[in-house]
Amino acid sequence: FQPRSTPPEPPVLLIAHLRAGERAPEGAAALLVEGTGQATDELAPPPGGTPWGVSLETASPEQVSRLKERGCDFLLLASLDSPAAALDTDMGRLLMVAPSLADSELRALGNIADAAVVDLTADAFSIRCLMGCHRLAGLLGKPLLAMVSPEVGGTEVRQLAGAGVRGLISRASQDRFLEWHKELVSHPALKTPTAVVLPAPPPPREETE
Repeated sequence: FQPRSTPPEPPVLLIAHLRAGERAPEGAAALLVEGTGQATDELAPPPGGTPWGVSLETASPEQVSRLKERGCDFLLLASLDSPAAALDTDMGRLLMVAPSLADSELRALGNIADAAVVDLTADAFSIRCLMGCHRLAGLLGKPLLAMVSPEVGGTEVRQLAGAGVRGLISRASQDRFLEWHKELVSHPALKTPTAVVLPAPPPPREETE
């Protein structure tokens, strides 16, 4: 018998962006549930045990606490005007970042978040877009993730990885996620970086008698 080999992991984390209750596509390594407009108590972990997080425009400390109780692994906050107390958690803390932020602000953001996310869904995929990703990745000092359109192809995904993007968040179909996965693991120039791992709260300690 030949030993069973472990499927290679791409150097870019593929994250499916889902609406509450939506089924996760195969090929995604993590799930991000859209929580804006949803009651916190209605947000539940998708089936399957895949790491999951919640995207919110802003969050109160009470909302953050309830999400942790429901098993949430990471939280994405879209507004930098969110209460600072929302960052006082051992869940993974992701913040949306605008390319218009000054260099000093980007360095500061890297000091308070575990990762940053830039929204590229409305941008034309251009040289300027890649330059912007290079700038953000170089200044943050933390992993840079990008929200991308489901229409982005394998070549563009590979170029984003080369520009320092360590994770992709998308509402893409299962076929598209599998295409991206294949492109990323098959390109020799992208095999050096290790896949980014989103921080998650430690498992609860078992009480001993």
